[in-house]
Amino acid sequence: FKGRTLAPRGGNSQGHVTSHMVRSALNVIGEKAEKADLPLFRQALASPYFTMSERDFEVFGKYGEWSDIPNIARASRSSGGSLLIPDVVVPVEVVARAILKIAGRRTREVLELELPDVVRRAMLKLLSKAAFSGLPDTALFRLFNETSDDVRRTAAIRAARDLSRRRCVQILDIYNTQATYYYNVMHWLDLAVSMPRALVDTVTFSHLSED
Repeated sequence: FKGRTLAPRGGNSQGHVTSHMVRSALNVIGEKAEKADLPLFRQALASPYFTMSERDFEVFGKYGEWSDIPNIARASRSSGGSLLIPDVVVPVEVVARAILKIAGRRTREVLELELPDVVRRAMLKLLSKAAFSGLPDTALFRLFNETSDDVRRTAAIRAARDLSRRRCVQILDIYNTQATYYYNVMHWLDLAVSMPRALVDTVTFSHLSED
C-alpha cells in the first residue's frame, strides 16, 4: 500500500469502493504513524475522494510542515465529504490544533496567514495565555482591525482576559485614536480596564466557551 498512489481508478462506483478501502488502511496506519507516512496523508488531503478523520489531523499536527498549513485549513471535507462515510465530522478545533502544533512558537506568523476565518477564530481560542500575551502590539492591532467580526471579537476577548490591565490601557489609548476602529474591540478593552479582574475573567470565560 505504501508504494502506491492513493487516487482511486476507474468509474465512480469503483473509485468510491477503493476510497473506502484506502480510508480503512489510513485508519490502521494512523494508529502508529511515522513521519515517513506523511506523504500518504498528504495525498488523502489533496484527493476529492476522501473524508479526513480526526486522527489524520493528529498525524499532521505531529509530523506536518509549514507548507501543509494552507491545505489543512482548507480541508472542508473535514465536515464529511465522502459518499460512503457522510456522517464523519471533524470539529474545526481539531484542524486548528494541528495547525498550531505545526506552527510551534511562530504564533504571530501563523495568525497572519490567509486562512479561513472559522479556522483562525478557533486558533485564537486555543492559544495558550503565554502565546497570546506574547504577541507584539502590531500583531494585536492587526487582529483588532480584521474584517471578520468573529476573528476580531475573539481577539478582543482574549486580550481582555489575558493581557495585563496596564497593557490594555495602553492599547486602548492608541486604538481609539485610529481613523477606523471597531466598537466590539473598544467594548472588551474598556471592560478589561474598568471592571474588577474577577468579573472580567467570568465574562470572558463565558463568551469564549460559546460555540
